[in-house]
Amino acid sequence: MRDKAKSNLSSISVEEIKEYIKSSNPTYYNKMIISDNAEVKRTNFIYVNYTANYLNRLSKKITFPIYGNIADNFKSFENASNKANSKQLFDSELILESLSSNYNIEAEEDQLASPDDFDYVIKAENDQVVSNQPLYYISDRTSSWDCDTCDTEKYIQCDDFDCEGRHTWKCTNCAAKGQIICDGCGGDKKLDCRKCNGSKKLRCSNCGGDGKVVDKMDTLSAVSSSSRSSRIVKKKCGDCSGKGEIRCNKCSNGKVPCDTCSAQGKVTCPECTGHKNIVCGKCYGDKNRYGLIDCPECKAMGKMAQISYVETKISQKSVDKLFNNNNELVNVTEDTVLKFADKSVQQEVVLKNFNDVFHKDYDEIVEDVLKQIQNESDFNFEGYTNKVVREELYFQVIPCVQVQYKHMLTNTEQEVTILDFFNSPRLIIDGEVENQNSTLKDTGKKLGNFFGKLFKSKGYKQKEDTKKEIKLMIRLAKADGKIEDSEKVFLSSKITSLDMFTHVEKTDLFNMMDDSMLPELEPDDIKFSSSDKFSEVFQNLQTMAAEDGDVANSEQELLDKIKSLNN
Repeated sequence: MRDKAKSNLSSISVEEIKEYIKSSNPTYYNKMIISDNAEVKRTNFIYVNYTANYLNRLSKKITFPIYGNIADNFKSFENASNKANSKQLFDSELILESLSSNYNIEAEEDQLASPDDFDYVIKAENDQVVSNQPLYYISDRTSSWDCDTCDTEKYIQCDDFDCEGRHTWKCTNCAAKGQIICDGCGGDKKLDCRKCNGSKKLRCSNCGGDGKVVDKMDTLSAVSSSSRSSRIVKKKCGDCSGKGEIRCNKCSNGKVPCDTCSAQGKVTCPECTGHKNIVCGKCYGDKNRYGLIDCPECKAMGKMAQISYVETKISQKSVDKLFNNNNELVNVTEDTVLKFADKSVQQEVVLKNFNDVFHKDYDEIVEDVLKQIQNESDFNFEGYTNKVVREELYFQVIPCVQVQYKHMLTNTEQEVTILDFFNSPRLIIDGEVENQNSTLKDTGKKLGNFFGKLFKSKGYKQKEDTKKEIKLMIRLAKADGKIEDSEKVFLSSKITSLDMFTHVEKTDLFNMMDDSMLPELEPDDIKFSSSDKFSEVFQNLQTMAAEDGDVANSEQELLDKIKSLNN
């Protein structure tokens, strides 16, 4: 782990970067111009798989009545104050479990704790701290005593306000009579009739209270006219004898019996339920405990006890994370780099810190990272709060580099990135640039400047001349099976825009650059609009071939063939 990490910190030069790109991705490399003086941006990502065991010692106390089933368990603590050593090992934790599960009594922090309470050995087996640490009680603060609330009597006078220890007393609500006056009728036994409102009478429904009803219709003759008229004849209502009122059939003299008290005028007293006396439901009624309740402090046990103890908790924290020294690499995320981390490697022990053992074996490469983790976790190596007792670690250096290059075809500045340079290198190229062969469309100015200072033309002939010259330069650059940096620089210096070309033509040029085998040179490939133009192009080709200081045989053969076809 450490040797490999140190190896991954070795220097990485521009030349090494170029060689890797050339060997692994020659197609990409042929279009890259990387200066020998290019700045190498580097970030050494450190993957850390870390586990820490740490302890916390807590001083607690639990106060409880000495229940019958607890008494036997507490016997081992009763003489604790007489023991020479103030810290004593728990014989059994059963008493704590019983208090919690059976009586819902839990421990609380002991505010009287002293530093000496925490000073005792950490239990370890096979050179490792065990997770389940024993409990130690503090004999000086562990004891039993007579209950102060009941003075060992187990019971106290009933604390109910009405009872006050009487247990049974006469009902004051009914004056010990068992009954009270009915609230509904006020003791009158009767209520006003709701139908007639106590008036005893109702309006006659037959005559509507008029006292008369229609008897018949008479027709009368008019003396001075042939017209006839009618008159209504009424008679006394038979239902009400002409009075317009009838007697109420729901009551007697305007009154009805009270339903609440069943016409008795009294109801059972709700306080004593008719028993005339009230019996307290809180206190005892037997002879020995009459008017008493269980002591709320000792729960009728008469004695109390307290155990003060120290609990040791062993906890674990794991960190699986990627760290970096202020990553400056463009478009390189931690999620991407994390894929190169080997998470299958077993951790190594780098720290032991318990009892009289202190062994630390940090590598300087990762020491700062470990300090960062410890600070964030509030860890320390002393005391008994968040004390680290063991650390295990696997770490891996993942070197990633990035250099800027000029794209030979687009003349744009781009970044090339190599992740995990020494182990499982992965090359990252700007996708927008490299995918132009498949994404180029006839969208005019949207393509930006690709090819052109030297080759800008206005007419068709000039465009054809430019296209043929570019193709010849590409052929010459690839003639010897490799494209030298000097050739790429020369070609790039002549190329700035492709706006004049169609999608098909642009694709053809990109394909020529990427193809390993080019078609045979044809006479039409060197046919230009004029002999002067050919001479200009041929001169540029000769200059390009000599850029690296020596014209290769394959390059000269190509030049001779071009000249021969032209003749």
